[in-house]
Amino acid sequence: MSDILLTRPDAARRIGLAPATLAKLAVFGGGPPMVKLGRSVRYRAADLDAWLDGRTATSTIDAQARGLDRLTATSAMVEERA
Repeated sequence: MSDILLTRPDAARRIGLAPATLAKLAVFGGGPPMVKLGRSVRYRAADLDAWLDGRTATSTIDAQARGLDRLTATSAMVEERA
């Protein structure tokens, strides 16, 4: 395996999110795949890049239609209740 494993702060920096947001995505889903090593969480650079590629949209309407305007399913449930 030649892909480097990144810590959560390094992974968050790479994709432009706060480490706390990446941690939330790990709990509620919707984030990039992670590697669990005991109590540690690591991210492969290739998985982060693929996750970002999957969130690419051509417009805000396209992003909304594909559900990319929300990071987690929990955010959608909270907005529906409001």
